[in-house]
Amino acid sequence: QINRDIELYFALSPDLLRKRVNLLKETPHTSQITLSPTGSSSLYGERAHSARARLLFQLIEPIAQFLPGDITLSLSDHDLGSWLLGDDQKQAALDAIRDGRYLTEEELKAYEKREGRLPVKGLVSACPPGSPGWQRGVAKRDGLQVEEPPKETTFIYDPDLTYDYCYNPELLDIHGALSWDFARETTLRPIFQLSKFARNPEFLTTPLEAYENFTSPAAQKKYAPWDEKTIGKLFWRGSSTGDSYSKRPDGHTWRQSHRPRLALKTQATEGEDDVWVQRGKMWEKETWSVARLNEAYMDVGLTGGPHQCKKEDGTCDEMEQEIIFKDRVAPEDSAKYKYVFDIDGNGWSSRFHRLIMSGSVVLKATIYPEWVSEWLTPWV
Repeated sequence: QINRDIELYFALSPDLLRKRVNLLKETPHTSQITLSPTGSSSLYGERAHSARARLLFQLIEPIAQFLPGDITLSLSDHDLGSWLLGDDQKQAALDAIRDGRYLTEEELKAYEKREGRLPVKGLVSACPPGSPGWQRGVAKRDGLQVEEPPKETTFIYDPDLTYDYCYNPELLDIHGALSWDFARETTLRPIFQLSKFARNPEFLTTPLEAYENFTSPAAQKKYAPWDEKTIGKLFWRGSSTGDSYSKRPDGHTWRQSHRPRLALKTQATEGEDDVWVQRGKMWEKETWSVARLNEAYMDVGLTGGPHQCKKEDGTCDEMEQEIIFKDRVAPEDSAKYKYVFDIDGNGWSSRFHRLIMSGSVVLKATIYPEWVSEWLTPWV
């Protein structure tokens, strides 16, 4: 993960990299950390008072003594880094690195043009030509019907591949962070982000909020051994973050976004669904009542009423009427469930490490690579 983040910046000359680092000091909602091996290290900038900035400074300040010279880092205080690097710029950077040269500012200016640079528009303009996402953009441009991939229950070999909407374009219809279809800024910007899209070129750092010492009495209360877990259902509670809900000209509705969709699906009492059922030594696909499945396997719900919705166009009222909002549940009580769900909010999941420590099986749905993603071993 670290190498992927920094690799493309070898296509920038040292002078240009320093110039871009200095420009970040003027970027809103950021803080700066200067580490010095010979003097005092410092934390400053607009968001220097933020707990996120202070925690990161406390983590890395001790390594300053080992550095060859002063170094300045800029940290965004936003939940998510939403810029996207166009694949054309990525390939040009990789070619320059292989050739042992730097991209010129003139070359970069052409690649950083947000609109009109490529024959497709919107989010998919960042995709490799020929990829499923790119083809979706071509079909949309030409007024053709977008082909839907066949829907089938499958196992996932590599979760990292599922983060990329260029190769999983169905994400554009079902994830709130991708529901606004416009081209994003496409610039190699050396800033540290708490979480980011898979095609964001910036540096992924470690969000330190909400961590606990697993050996502490407070954390131990949120853990239960498997044989003490008494509820064999899938548990989740959370607020309606993850999108800015409103009525859109393109027809996208709040019901498509990931968190409301999860709530609506697990509260449904009508219809049927196909599931795989073990019969002896064989697995067979059977059709079961959705109401029965939800009652047997789900304890999932949104809490606290509608958030991040536009009241003026009636969206908040619709959400209030259609979603069955549930009470919050203390972590100590949720540890009684054998299975817990983790789903994206406005960015990375701050509860993920708590869920792992709970001793329950964690089912995770995300499009955000995290600093620890490649180190985790499934099933362990």
